[in-house]
Amino acid sequence: MNSSSESHMADRQAYVGTATQRMEGALIYYEAMAYKASELVLRSPIEGQVVSLYLNRLVGAYVPPNTELVQVADTRDLIILIPIAEQDVGKIEAGDPIKARWVATGKIFHTQLDSTPVRKAKMDDYFQAMYATFGGPAPQQMQLPNFQPEKTEPTDPNSQLYPIFIAEARVPAQAWIHVEPQMRVRLTIQGKSTTIGKKLSSWWQDIRRKN
Repeated sequence: MNSSSESHMADRQAYVGTATQRMEGALIYYEAMAYKASELVLRSPIEGQVVSLYLNRLVGAYVPPNTELVQVADTRDLIILIPIAEQDVGKIEAGDPIKARWVATGKIFHTQLDSTPVRKAKMDDYFQAMYATFGGPAPQQMQLPNFQPEKTEPTDPNSQLYPIFIAEARVPAQAWIHVEPQMRVRLTIQGKSTTIGKKLSSWWQDIRRKN
């Protein structure tokens, strides 16, 4: 082996040695970052419970700044959105007492109507995906005029109530409220009601009086 070959071999060995050192350094850095990530603490701007977790779908992906990792909700003061037919809006008003029951737990709570709608809801007010995901409409923002938002009393932090829970509510008024089948919140207005039999009887009595 001539001097040229020996020099070339020495250069190769030096290159391999340098590459090995860099790889070992990168591995040490990776292990340090992995340990740091395992100790990472996510701080929420509000106190509450995690209701949605997006970390699983972000594994192995580049996460840009301001990416939503988890969704946290304050479950101590929940808002119920109640669907109501347009013809029944005039029969209720803010401040009406409400008795409701959580369908999941059966717990009864009392509250009052916080606001009433100012216009009929439009299709732009809804997330189309909510029909397929939850079986009913949902507000695009926290204000949806076709719904009556009502605040519950502060709940027990150990009650495990979540924003997606369903409640049955009753509002005192003079008619039955109409609820579409696909809506998740079931609402009944307490008060006078009439059946088709009563209507037919009244109609027949009116005819007899006229004759």
